Amino acid sequence: MWWFAKHYGKKYDFDFVWILDHLAIAVCFAATFIRLGNLFNSEIYGDVTSLPWGFIFELRGETEPKHPTQLYEALSYFLLGVFQILMYKYRLPKLHRGFFIGTFFIGCFGSRFLIEFIKEPQVGFEEGMLLNMGQLLSIPFILLGVGILIYSFMVLLFSFLTHRLAGFEFYYFITVYCRHWHKSGVKRCINFKLHI
Repeated sequence: MWWFAKHYGKKYDFDFVWILDHLAIAVCFAATFIRLGNLFNSEIYGDVTSLPWGFIFELRGETEPKHPTQLYEALSYFLLGVFQILMYKYRLPKLHRGFFIGTFFIGCFGSRFLIEFIKEPQVGFEEGMLLNMGQLLSIPFILLGVGILIYSFMVLLFSFLTHRLAGFEFYYFITVYCRHWHKSGVKRCINFKLHI
């Protein structure tokens, strides 16, 4: 992707972040199906639960209902994908590049971090850990998503302020022009300024 953006991005007006933004939306739904596949294979399920939607994973020899954490993750990824589609459809002109990949990292790995609290340990060495390996691996991506979002909003804010300052400079120019070159037509100049 980086090579593609480097060789064709300048010609067709896109960059590496633009590609990541568009892929992030599709990956949300791909991750949903991956977690549904984990459910069908009775993989990476949660702790014992008394909730009515608990699953008994007989394929793995379980006899008590467990949290279907695969469904929790699948639902969170699906909702994240729907959110991103709606933002793309209705708010795209007001967003800057990096918004979608940033929200993807935060939403995807943030939900995974929280759901891991009710998952059974995947490997033996996680038994005594405060945070399991899945949570430790999620933290850098959450921070990366926060950083990308901050960068995206800062660029958007800078663009907005630059536009406003440019408008202020133009207004100042018109004011000086009216004062020095149209002394006999001050009313016309004032009306022009009010419509900027």
